[in-house]
Amino acid sequence: VARFSEQGDSERTMVKHPSTLASVTAHHHQQSRRTVAAAIFVLGYALASSYAYNTAGNPHRAAIVERDRLDALANETLRNGSTSNSTDNVATHAVPATPVPPSKPQQAEKATHGTRGYDPFDDDEIFGDEAAAASADADTVASANSTSPDTNSTNGLAQEEGGDTKASRPLPHEWLPSAGACVALFACATLHALFYLMCHWSIDFRLRAFYAPATTVAEGTFLCFKPLQHKGRAAVVLVTRSRLTDRLVCEFQRQKYTYVSENEWQQE
Repeated sequence: VARFSEQGDSERTMVKHPSTLASVTAHHHQQSRRTVAAAIFVLGYALASSYAYNTAGNPHRAAIVERDRLDALANETLRNGSTSNSTDNVATHAVPATPVPPSKPQQAEKATHGTRGYDPFDDDEIFGDEAAAASADADTVASANSTSPDTNSTNGLAQEEGGDTKASRPLPHEWLPSAGACVALFACATLHALFYLMCHWSIDFRLRAFYAPATTVAEGTFLCFKPLQHKGRAAVVLVTRSRLTDRLVCEFQRQKYTYVSENEWQQE
């Protein structure tokens, strides 16, 4: 059993203690501080939850509007491209064919025909011009057909790419709140967790948050025991009255300490 007395000062009560302890201070528990801290966190959670509830679904709706805008822009771009291609094709077909001057062999052949006489039953004379016109029309149609598959394939690829782009755009969840609400909820949860952990990590932080310095030691007072270095962890213990000795006692590191006032210590 170790006996110690108090030395009061303006801020806290320093209690005389055995040499195995670094310091012993007296404190009163402040329930009002605990209530205020809880009320602050409850208010923060309430405001953040209300903000999240009011803004739920806003990112989803904004993403849908943006997706529709991009789709409309892509469709307009494709429509303008197809219109320009059709205009170019019409202009190409509308230009009349330029007559090709006869080559030198043809001129020589005509001169020969002129010298040997005109034969009205000659096949070349009857079907020559019609065959040339038919071959020119066939070449024009073939060139148009060879150009159109490329245009159609290009349009098909563009439509497929547009479909892939549309399918590859992920949308946020329909109940996701706004970014500010998410930040507010995260901040409240983080501060709450840090406050709880700091009360366990630092004995001084817990004393400042939930306790006030005491000028006297009585039943219900809390004593903060701080052992020597490498002799254990500090702790806050409650002072109670013993039924056997009717003295104020407390227990720290499985040792019972009895409080003795200054007058009783001098008398003994």
